[in-house]
Amino acid sequence: MSTKPTSLGLAEHEMATTAMANGLLPPAFSQLPLLTPSALQADALEVLPRQSLSGEDIASATESGLPILALGESLQPIDAGAPAHQWERQLGDSELSYYLPSRHEGINDMFVHIGFHGPAALFTPRRVTAVWAILRTRHPLLGARIESTSYDDVRFVYKPPESAAAAINSARNNMELRIQSKDDLVNTYLNGPRTLSNDRLSYVVVATPHESADFPFATQHNKLAAALKNLSLLPPMPSLQHFPAANSASSQEFHYLLAAPHCLGDGMALYRMSDEFFELIASDNSDEDLEQLVQQEWERAVASSKESINPIPRPLEERMPPLKGRFAQAVERVDYARSQERLIGGHSFPRPKSKQGPRHIVFPTYAFPPDKSKKVITTCKAHGVSFSHALFALCNIAWARMSQGAKSEQPMMMYSALNLRPYLPSQPAQGPVSDSYWFLSIGYFNVVLPSFFPKVLLTAEGGRVEGSDAEKRIFWHRARESKRQTSKYVGDAMLLARSRAMGRERAARAKIWAREDDAALDAAQKPVPTPPTQLSGSGNRANPATPAVSATTTATTAAAAAAPVQTPKLATPKPPSVALVGLSLLGDLDRVFHHGRYQRLTLHHLTPGSRVRGGGTLLFGYTFAGKLWLNLPWDANGFDRDTIESFWDGLVRGVDELLVK
Repeated sequence: MSTKPTSLGLAEHEMATTAMANGLLPPAFSQLPLLTPSALQADALEVLPRQSLSGEDIASATESGLPILALGESLQPIDAGAPAHQWERQLGDSELSYYLPSRHEGINDMFVHIGFHGPAALFTPRRVTAVWAILRTRHPLLGARIESTSYDDVRFVYKPPESAAAAINSARNNMELRIQSKDDLVNTYLNGPRTLSNDRLSYVVVATPHESADFPFATQHNKLAAALKNLSLLPPMPSLQHFPAANSASSQEFHYLLAAPHCLGDGMALYRMSDEFFELIASDNSDEDLEQLVQQEWERAVASSKESINPIPRPLEERMPPLKGRFAQAVERVDYARSQERLIGGHSFPRPKSKQGPRHIVFPTYAFPPDKSKKVITTCKAHGVSFSHALFALCNIAWARMSQGAKSEQPMMMYSALNLRPYLPSQPAQGPVSDSYWFLSIGYFNVVLPSFFPKVLLTAEGGRVEGSDAEKRIFWHRARESKRQTSKYVGDAMLLARSRAMGRERAARAKIWAREDDAALDAAQKPVPTPPTQLSGSGNRANPATPAVSATTTATTAAAAAAPVQTPKLATPKPPSVALVGLSLLGDLDRVFHHGRYQRLTLHHLTPGSRVRGGGTLLFGYTFAGKLWLNLPWDANGFDRDTIESFWDGLVRGVDELLVK
């Protein structure tokens, strides 16, 4: 590869022009090297310090839309003639089921927020941009776009950057440094205008709650400020805990947010990438070293392109063992139908009688102290379950105490996402695939439990157990039952087959709902038509509610009326299949985040979530930074607030009452 090109590639020039024209470059970049217009016409790529340029040169460069480059001198210029192959593939069923609902309001768009302390010197625009460029180049879907021609034809399209400089410019256009508190940051993402789009499939924000001389790069007003000005944001429910103080005078409080649409991947991809981000940002590598890593990642991407290996990771369905023959397909359909018949649940949170307003997500969070968290884990192990299993039982008892026996004849159902990666074949069934972990790989399972708690238990010896002792015994029995149901589902030989069938069903439903959403949006955007003038001799126009009836229809109707009445067969009513709440059981995230690899940073807070649909809620349970966390994002305008707050209070108090004491 040439290290001294004779000209700058046209694509590089256009991308750089777009970056500058969009006005997305922070003020701190004014001290970085600038390309002059004359450099574009010279035989060598001329990079001059800003201080050596005249006012006329700077004005001319700015007018031409040329970028301020965050590239060190150690970064080698890129051959402008490098190939830029475009890759694409269709979305799989599971991906499509998440993409279609997200098109208008970003429903299901994922995020993870992480609060931490660290030196501001690690978070200069140049350094953050380089790290973000490395990750976006390493994982192609983050830099891809989505093209859709119909509900059935939706594709990921990826074109590798034209150069390392282009990769850095692209990263800079998809990141932001802000002055913003944690609650405002998350609130803006959940309830403000959508951050992501078909052309922006990843975004990262680094924010600090207060202005600081050590961090002058952040903007006081973020890009959404104008849109949020007239938006009424409800205050979130109190988090019930405070952020710890910085551990040294050189540390500053920061908040990191990484966002991506759910069709790109799952929560585990978000957390693994965040761990990579912190490891790179806190490494001993200089800014120039990180920019060299951008160069290496770009060269690897170009090499893969030349080898004709599609860098876009395969969808989940192609990673599963293929079905062979019609008999196998029939077995899969029958097994899936039977598994769904067993999902019975008749309890749900009450909703307001009338619409309270647009979707608004609040996100109460509770972190138990480290000593109490260890006690909880120890208690769960002593009873032969994990905290994830116990959380199902906690939801069960919290709801039973609230409902006080109402609809006790109907069981209570909960659903949970399942990470399918450990159950996929180690080798893909259809040739080589990308080594990126950014792909969607989740299924779902359900836990069904009785909705009441007996006040008296009879022991095998004929004794009686009453009150809180009886309640505790039933609680741990329900926790073990949750474990049994979970183990049975994940250990079934039909696990992947059921997940494939569920993805197919979810995609079919998503297409139906997408058509309904689009029809409703079109109707809302069209002006109300003026009622037509009534004309004599036109029964339908005089009474628009009366449909036109042909002679054939009338005769057929009369014949049908004269026919003997058939006694209808009484069909067995289908039992209800409603879930009270969904659980996202993330496990021990301290196994994902390697805190020891970035000791200059102290990660202390993690908030997961997504832009849940109107009337949606999801309970998260996980361990992070040595603490046990509960998080319950829910739509404040979609549920009765008193009910949700009572349920939340029951969960938190239930941990103290049943898992600690």
